[in-house]
Amino acid sequence: MEKKNVDVLVIGAGPGGYVAAVRAAQLGLRTLLVEKEHVGGVCLNWGCIPSKAMLYGADLKHRMQEHGPKLGIAGPPGEVRVPDLVKWKDGVVSRLVKGIHLLLKTNHVELLTGEATLTGPGSASITGGQGIIEVEASKGIIAATGAEPIAIPGFEPDGRLVIGPREALSPTALPGRLVVIGGGVIGLELGTTYAKLGAKVTVIEMMDQVLPGMDPDLVAVVSRKLRRLDVEVHVSSKAKSHKAGADGVIVEVETPEGLLQVPADQVLVAIGVRSALDRAGLKKLGPTLDQRGNVITDDRMETSIPRVHAVGDLLGPPFLAHKASAQGEAAAEAIADSVPRRTEPIPGAVFTDPQIGTVGLSALEAEKQGRKVITGQYVFSASGRALTSMDADGMVKITADASTHEILGMHLVGPESSELVAVGCLAVSKRLTLEDLGDVIMSHPTLAEGIIEAARSALGRAAHTAKGK
Repeated sequence: MEKKNVDVLVIGAGPGGYVAAVRAAQLGLRTLLVEKEHVGGVCLNWGCIPSKAMLYGADLKHRMQEHGPKLGIAGPPGEVRVPDLVKWKDGVVSRLVKGIHLLLKTNHVELLTGEATLTGPGSASITGGQGIIEVEASKGIIAATGAEPIAIPGFEPDGRLVIGPREALSPTALPGRLVVIGGGVIGLELGTTYAKLGAKVTVIEMMDQVLPGMDPDLVAVVSRKLRRLDVEVHVSSKAKSHKAGADGVIVEVETPEGLLQVPADQVLVAIGVRSALDRAGLKKLGPTLDQRGNVITDDRMETSIPRVHAVGDLLGPPFLAHKASAQGEAAAEAIADSVPRRTEPIPGAVFTDPQIGTVGLSALEAEKQGRKVITGQYVFSASGRALTSMDADGMVKITADASTHEILGMHLVGPESSELVAVGCLAVSKRLTLEDLGDVIMSHPTLAEGIIEAARSALGRAAHTAKGK
């Protein structure tokens, strides 16, 4: 049995783990990274990146079909060759995976393929093709084992009639009819992709709106676009069972109006994920957990077990790659006795049509905390850039403290909101005021002008927004 001594052991090479390993090595720590499957984790291999690649292809087809004739571009849109689309998506993933391997190599991070099991606060056993290796980590362990899909009894994926997100991102053919169980981020992003590729999509969501927990004003804009895409949405509804039909599957749905039989060629289960606490034996060590079973850490990302740190999805929602990366860096810096970086505010981005971008508090959230706020808003239908792109649905909403004018949050729905929210991240993180933002000059014509206009609107000096809007 081989034995290995390192300063830091990182378990899991997803966006939390590989970033933590790189940062630890940069700080001069002997670092071992263990991954049982592929570096990049779910986000790179079966989530964030492949879904955006597929969505881009679907959006390209849809925009040509919807807007081509208006622009004088004649001819029908091209036929979707699914194998080619999947091949292109896989190529993007492969290129990024190779990039991570290069990062690890150039930063002198040792990578082992295998399954790690914690055996104590500073030790683990790794099982893989190289046999069993006992590891002692003198300075600390970072657990970054991610999350796992939530299953629905009776809707276990079989890879044919019932699939999960991973299978949905590598289709061999497009279903004519797709039922999506779950109207959250994953369900809507994949449902939108399939709808734009030509499938008839039906979304089933238990809560009273899709994208539960998000600002209803933002969700309303997305819901309108779903209707234009001919996506059928049932909220406050529950998928009860399914059975094989003459040409696919019949899903029985309990709706407020009664039972509904929905025919489909495939069912996609996408109700979300939960922290994979059982992986790597972390749960057996007995870390303190919250009421939902997620790991609790301090600002050093250290659990109640000395020298054992946890990052990313193990800490519960929001389940976001960039949250995991920031926490991974903070954990590595704490182990190296460096001042750990801030891990908030954490922005959110939803790649529906239109996109959603959020950071900080909404007006309602701030008021629930007892804060007096002022708000500013700008609609993209007033944006020259949005109109020239035929993508003018949505708005920018800014929330600020009523007395200090400190920007507390920015919430957007509309074109490129996942990119535009970066301005809000900077404003909230650096505690900028409405005046700070309102005095910035943006290029014209750009979508970013709308952010400045929203800040000025809150101050009562918007130059490009009619009063009362």
